[in-house]
Amino acid sequence: MVALAAGGALSPAQTGAKRKAMSDITARAAALVAEFEKEKDPEKLQGAADQLVEVDLSKEEEGLKRLALRRETLELWLKLLAAIDKNLDPRFDPNDQPRVSVSPPPSGGGQFPPGVSPSAIKDPQARRQYEAAIKQNKDKAVNYRLQTKLRRLDQKLTPQAERFIRLSFTTVPGDQKQLNEAVKKLIPNPHRAQALVQAGAPKR
Repeated sequence: MVALAAGGALSPAQTGAKRKAMSDITARAAALVAEFEKEKDPEKLQGAADQLVEVDLSKEEEGLKRLALRRETLELWLKLLAAIDKNLDPRFDPNDQPRVSVSPPPSGGGQFPPGVSPSAIKDPQARRQYEAAIKQNKDKAVNYRLQTKLRRLDQKLTPQAERFIRLSFTTVPGDQKQLNEAVKKLIPNPHRAQALVQAGAPKR
């Protein structure tokens, strides 16, 4: 009995530690997805994905706990992809880039150079117009970075989520039902939903 415990079998403490480690991974991933929704920082989604790829279902020896971990990990992958879809702007034009600097409107019979401080413009109306243009360009730059990074993440993370589904869900009806129900519940995008269900579907 001692030899068995030393050689390969896990002690209760070791087993509990592995369960806690898996739970910690999914908890961190869930927190990062939630942070993205608040902060709109794409790196949060990348961080969540980095956590989820560390989930190893084979390390959970108890069947029911392994199924619970699988369901939890699946739902987090789906929430992550749904967050990408929700924040992607279909009207985004990558060629419509923000300006490096904004040109102020003419004032006082002259023209200040682009990027000049608004305080240099004495005309209140022209200064307000310039400040609004600066803010608009800044907002455009923030959105441009967000949309660009989300599209890159989509291309990178979608295959990872599909791989988890393909490797973790069998073709038995129970697995297929759980996958279909989770996708239906969490993925509003019909094209995305179809691709994810197909990733776990029986191969012909």
